[in-house]
Amino acid sequence: MDMDLRVFFKQDREEKTTEYPASSLFKDEKGNIIKWKVRKPSVEELEEIRSNSFTMKLAGGDRPQPVFDNKKYQHKLVVAAVAEPNLHNAELLKSYGKSRAEDLVPEMFDSLGEYDKFLNFIISFADIKPVSDDIEDAKN
Repeated sequence: MDMDLRVFFKQDREEKTTEYPASSLFKDEKGNIIKWKVRKPSVEELEEIRSNSFTMKLAGGDRPQPVFDNKKYQHKLVVAAVAEPNLHNAELLKSYGKSRAEDLVPEMFDSLGEYDKFLNFIISFADIKPVSDDIEDAKN
């Protein structure tokens, strides 16, 4: 009996989403923290984020070498995972004096601890293996 390949068709896949009270800075009229809609980025998106998270640095020689920029990776990951609010919205960006969503993200949190908690939630929700694990695997 042949497998029904229709179950694998892309249009039949459901996007995995959830809500999370990401930042205590944003509350509704009753004082409740507004929940952000979070989505699970695709493997393709995650690969692109990872490959675009390198910067060129002088590393012991006179030629620049690509070095993984963890902060850049984290900001890009948050932007990819947040479905609402729309972090690319021109008015939102303008209100913070930013032109890119990656630069906006850290400004939308009350503390580094709050941002780290949200980032860890995204990593867990999206079932992402931390990049540091990949680096350790490569060393071994």
